[in-house]
Amino acid sequence: MNWGKGIAIALALFMGFIIYLAVTLMTTNVDLETEDYYIRELSYEDEINAVQNAQKSDPVKLDLQENHVIVQIPQDQPYKDVQVLFKRPDNDKLDKTFDVKGTKMMALDRSMFVPGEYKVEISYLNGDTPCLIKDKIYI
Repeated sequence: MNWGKGIAIALALFMGFIIYLAVTLMTTNVDLETEDYYIRELSYEDEINAVQNAQKSDPVKLDLQENHVIVQIPQDQPYKDVQVLFKRPDNDKLDKTFDVKGTKMMALDRSMFVPGEYKVEISYLNGDTPCLIKDKIYI
């Protein structure tokens, strides 16, 4: 084999690799975490304050059990408008939102969720003060 054939084979392999890489990258789904990211960025300071407010009081607890996900609100706290958002980072169609009303404990069946990682955001009002708890769980 001479130099010409070797260079031609090397170029063909390199071009094949580049084409494979281009096709792979073009078919990969790269969704934004949220569609309204610019509006959320403007209200990010409020979100930071809500997280700090939640750290000052008794937190709403999230407990993973064998068959259930338990949301537990402290009994002695006057929390209202409690909302639990389960966000799936890789597929926004699997996101789930639950409102906790009229109870201090809510049990969610684990079969409602596709196994994997979820980002959990628990938002509530402590009196008139907005609070936010962010966590990550694996179901």
